[in-house]
Amino acid sequence: MHAGSPCPAPLSGFCRSVGTPYHGTDVYFVQWIPRSGNRLTAFLLSASEDTTVSLVEYNFGTQQALRTHTLHGGHSSSVRALAVLQPGPSDSAVLVFSAGGQEELSVWAVQLDTLTSSLLSSCSLSRQYLHLFHPGAPRAPVNDNCSTALLPTESPPTAGQSQGRSWQVQQQKEKVRLHYRVLCMAVVQGHSNSEGCFLVLGCSDSLLKIVRYDYSSAEYVPVARSAPASSGPILALAVHKVGDQVLAFAGTTTANIFCWDLTECLMQDDVRRQHKRNQEGLVFDLPQVNPYLTDLPSHQSGVNGIALYENPGPVGTLLLASVGDDQSVRATALRVSGCHLSVLTTVLLEGTNSAGLRSVQCDDLYIYTAASDQRLTLYRWVFEAQSNSLSLQWHRTFVAHVQAVASTSVFSAADGEVRYAAVAGHGLEVLHVESGPSSSVVGGVG
Repeated sequence: MHAGSPCPAPLSGFCRSVGTPYHGTDVYFVQWIPRSGNRLTAFLLSASEDTTVSLVEYNFGTQQALRTHTLHGGHSSSVRALAVLQPGPSDSAVLVFSAGGQEELSVWAVQLDTLTSSLLSSCSLSRQYLHLFHPGAPRAPVNDNCSTALLPTESPPTAGQSQGRSWQVQQQKEKVRLHYRVLCMAVVQGHSNSEGCFLVLGCSDSLLKIVRYDYSSAEYVPVARSAPASSGPILALAVHKVGDQVLAFAGTTTANIFCWDLTECLMQDDVRRQHKRNQEGLVFDLPQVNPYLTDLPSHQSGVNGIALYENPGPVGTLLLASVGDDQSVRATALRVSGCHLSVLTTVLLEGTNSAGLRSVQCDDLYIYTAASDQRLTLYRWVFEAQSNSLSLQWHRTFVAHVQAVASTSVFSAADGEVRYAAVAGHGLEVLHVESGPSSSVVGGVG
C-alpha cells in the first residue's frame, strides 16, 4: 500500500499490496469506511501499538493508496479498538472513536473529502472513573504518569521505618492490576443528537462498560457496567440492534460467549441524567447489567473474534460467527423474539487452521476468518428457515504476507461483485479475495 508505488506481482493470481510505513510497529485493528455511491475507493482505518490511528484512501483499481492521514495525540499507550459513526446526514463527516491501553478513549471529527481531522475529546476511564467501575478503589487523584491508582491495602512506611521490600512488591502488584485496557469496542447511536451516542467497551478487567459520549459537551459519561465476574478479559465484541433491542455479544479468554440486552440500560440513561447529577459531577453508583444468556455455544479456549449478521428472512434471526484459539470456527443461528433469545442450530468446524484464529467477519454469503498462520479463509453459509438448518462449507483460502495477523476487514466493491480484505498484523495488506456476480454464488439465506 505504498502511495504511488505499483502493485507487487500477483501471488497465485490474486493481486495484493503490503504497506508498513503507516505505523512503526504492530497493527491491532483495521476497518473499512465505505464512500456513498463510490465503490472504486474506500478509506481504511488502522490502530497500532505506536499510539496512532492511520487513515488511508485506497483505490481498488490501481491497488494503491491515494492519500494518507495520521490521527495522533489522543493516546499515550497502544490503540486496540476503533469504531466509526456518522452523526449527521453527510457521509463525508464521521466520528472516529479509538480506545486502548490505560483505558484511554479518544474521538476525532474526520472530514473524509479533505482528509483532515480534529481531536474533540480524550479521557482515561482508569484516571477519572475508576471508583465507579471498581467501587473498592479510592476516589483520590491517581498518578498521571502511570495512569494507575493504589488500592488502600497497606500504608506506606513512615520516614523512621525501613521501606521493606514486601510493601514495594505489594504496591507494584496493585499498579499492574490497575493497568486496564480496552480490548474491543462498538458504538451505538442514541435516539437523538442531544442524547449523543453510546460506547460499549470490552476490557481487560473482565467488565463490559457502557459510556455515553455527549455531542454538545464532548464529554464521556459512564452509564453502566457488567456485574463482576471471573470470566477473564473480554477479547471480542459485537453489538447489534434487532428492532428496538440492543444486544451485545462478547467472547472472553475463558472460552465463554455472553449476551447482554442493553436496551433498558440505554433508555434509562436519559432519566438518570435528569435526576442523578449535580454541580459536583457524578454521584450515583453505576447500575450493573447481568447477561441474560450465558450458555451460548462457544469454544474450548479463548474467543478472539465475534461477528453478527441479521438474516433478512424471518424477523429477529441472527447469524453469530465466532473463532478462537482452539483453531475452530463456529456458526450459530439465533432467534430473537421480544425479550427472549434462543439457539436454533449451531455448526462447529474444528482444526481449520494450524494456529489460533484471530478475527472473523460475515455477510450475506460468507464467513471470513483470519488466523495467526497467515491464512484468510472464506466459508459459505446457508440457513434454511423452514427446517432451521445451517450449513457451513469451505470455499477458498488465501495466504497473506502479513505475519502475526490480528484483525481483518472485508469490503465489497463494484456493487458487491468484488471483495477486498484488509489484513493487519506486522503491517497492512489488501487482498482481492472474491470476484464474479453474486448471483452465481450459492449462499446466504436459503
